[in-house]
Amino acid sequence: MKIHFSNQGNLRNFRNFVNSVDFSEPEKLEISTHDKWIAVHPANIVIAAALALKVGRKNACILGKVPKTGLYLDRMGLYSLTNTSSPFAYDKKESSGRFVPLTIIKTANEQSHFC
Repeated sequence: MKIHFSNQGNLRNFRNFVNSVDFSEPEKLEISTHDKWIAVHPANIVIAAALALKVGRKNACILGKVPKTGLYLDRMGLYSLTNTSSPFAYDKKESSGRFVPLTIIKTANEQSHFC
């Protein structure tokens, strides 16, 4: 499978994003990005994360040189679901109040943290 994060990843372009996902080769996932900058809606990241979980970490990767705006992919936790190391070095701050990073919920107790 192949996913591309473009520079037009807002919600109004969600249909274009979903239609551009290449589901061939379902045993692996390759994520690519626009070369200069990206704009990614959280829904797009969730789809990428779900597919990365489906194929497994060793079969998911983020290809090429990711622009500086790709730091968002790391902050949201997408790199931790792939076999690609994050190219970004920064001080991680507490995310509460700003965003909720990708979180895998397996039990009802884990779900209650978000209610």
